[in-house]
Amino acid sequence: MAFDRTAINKGKCMQDFGLCDLKGVYQHTTRLRSKGFLVVAFLNASDSGSDAVAKTLAEWTSVSDKITVVAVAVGEREDAESLIARTEVKYTVLWDFEAYTASLWSVNAAPAVFIMNGQGLVLGRVLGSDAAELESARALLSEEVAKADAAAKAAAEAKAAADAAAKK
Repeated sequence: MAFDRTAINKGKCMQDFGLCDLKGVYQHTTRLRSKGFLVVAFLNASDSGSDAVAKTLAEWTSVSDKITVVAVAVGEREDAESLIARTEVKYTVLWDFEAYTASLWSVNAAPAVFIMNGQGLVLGRVLGSDAAELESARALLSEEVAKADAAAKAAAEAKAAADAAAKK
């Protein structure tokens, strides 16, 4: 299987979707990216490369509280539950039992990781489980979080200066 390179790429806006997690709770990407950044990983629940990616992404959740990581497990429910047990992930795992969302995103092979900002713009992606590519993606995410933090700080300072000037 191959990835359709005309699909969800860097610089394009993601196609929002909703799926239930394995507890039956409906999750939607609009809400999931509300913290600022969303990492979506499409994982094959019975693939060792997906296991490695799932474990790596667990570490990304500690980079910043502005990052939400979510996995979309494609495959049988038992395999998805086994993936969680094997990898001991604590982030949300959605179940795409018919691979409907994966096909909407033109993901034909897993693992595939997408990094989006709060507006849904794709900042980067990793196809496969290459550790160096995943580390580059994590570095990109850290840089983007730092830029967002700096912009928020500058905006707060500008507002404080404007408020102070208005009081004079």
